[in-house]
Amino acid sequence: NSSAPSSDQQVSDSASIHQCSKSKLEYKVALRNLAKSMKRSEMTRRHVMMQRDMLPPDQQRALYLAKERLDQQNRLALRQQSSSTVATSFFNRSSGGSFASKMEQSRKRITMYMGQVNHGTL
Repeated sequence: NSSAPSSDQQVSDSASIHQCSKSKLEYKVALRNLAKSMKRSEMTRRHVMMQRDMLPPDQQRALYLAKERLDQQNRLALRQQSSSTVATSFFNRSSGGSFASKMEQSRKRITMYMGQVNHGTL
């Protein structure tokens, strides 16, 4: 009798199978919705490209220049973010002391460096 599954075990197995098939169904529905969304995105992209190609040359040029300005601003923001990350990592790596003392150490190093530059010893 111990080899036959109990009714509680059968209910549990049935619930597991139901949960598994429910998860598979949800996964398939999610994939189908993703595919539909990607298709809509592609159609929109093609429509925008077609509309852009139909613009008069002066508007195409203005659009190009606006995109270039935006790209330039993004590059500048990325450089600024990168340099602030370098400064932050410098202060995080510096040994001991408070932020104010690290700033003071940095100021002294810069003053010493500038003195070497001004006196031609560097």
